[in-house]
Amino acid sequence: MPNHALAQDHRRITRHAAEFPGLLVYGASEAAQCWGADLTPNGVRVRMSPAVDLPARVHFIDALSGLAYEARVTWTARSVCAEAGLEFADVLDLSEAAANSFLKSVWQAHLDDLDEDAVEA
Repeated sequence: MPNHALAQDHRRITRHAAEFPGLLVYGASEAAQCWGADLTPNGVRVRMSPAVDLPARVHFIDALSGLAYEARVTWTARSVCAEAGLEFADVLDLSEAAANSFLKSVWQAHLDDLDEDAVEA
């Protein structure tokens, strides 16, 4: 039986393990806050609480960078909180004038909420 604790990670792409705030946008107008981790150029692992039933395709917004990724949900798991693996198909910079107006408005509203929380603290 192999010792998984000692197993090496043989992925060709470096993953950035630090967690960062994000948003999942799906359906016609649904959005949920999440935390991203294990970010690579090809995808990200997200954690949500409470759990959200995700469709096969979503947009993941990195709340710090303003990048929105069109993504395919490749796996889901539920424990204390829900997790999902996303594979990126395309990326949009929401700070650009030509960015998707709906995704941009979701991101801006999230930034406004963060600003209000900072003022209250």
